[in-house]
Amino acid sequence: MITKKCLICDKLFNSYLYDKKHKFCSISCGVKHRWKIGNITGPMKGKVAWNRGLVMPQIQGEKSGAWKGSKVGYWGLHKWVEQKLGKPKECERCGTKNAKRYEWSNKSREYLRDLIDWERLCVSCHRKEGYLRGEYTTWNKDTKGLMPIPWNKGLKLKV
Repeated sequence: MITKKCLICDKLFNSYLYDKKHKFCSISCGVKHRWKIGNITGPMKGKVAWNRGLVMPQIQGEKSGAWKGSKVGYWGLHKWVEQKLGKPKECERCGTKNAKRYEWSNKSREYLRDLIDWERLCVSCHRKEGYLRGEYTTWNKDTKGLMPIPWNKGLKLKV
C-alpha cells in the first residue's frame, strides 16, 4: 500500500502499488475533477439541445426506416394508437372519468393498424372483458396450476 494525495481536496488516501490510475480519494472528488476539465456536460447545463422538440415529418410514420407495418408488436401497436388517438381520459363502456388509469382495448383482437378497431376503457372494464373472453387466468393453489377464474363469480354481465 502506498499513500497518495487527492488532486481535488488534498486529502491523503491509501492505494495499492500496482494501481497507478487512482488520483482521487473518493468518487465525488473524481466527478468534481471531470466537471472542472469539462468531460461531463457542464458547459451545456441549462441549455436546450438543438433538436429538442423538432418535428421531422419527412422521416415519421410509414416513411421511417424503423417502420414495421403490420408486423408491429403488441406494445408498439399500443404506442402507435396512443400517439394517434392520445391518452384516454374516460371509459367508453361505463362512462367513468375518475378512474386512476385508462387503457386502449382492441375490439376485434386481431391487432391491426386500424384506429376504428380500438376503444378506451378503464382498467376495470378492460379486465372484465378479458375474463369474459377467457384471456386471463390466475394461479390456483388448490389445483397447483393455471385455471380461468371469472371476475364476477357467476353473475351475468351485459356486454
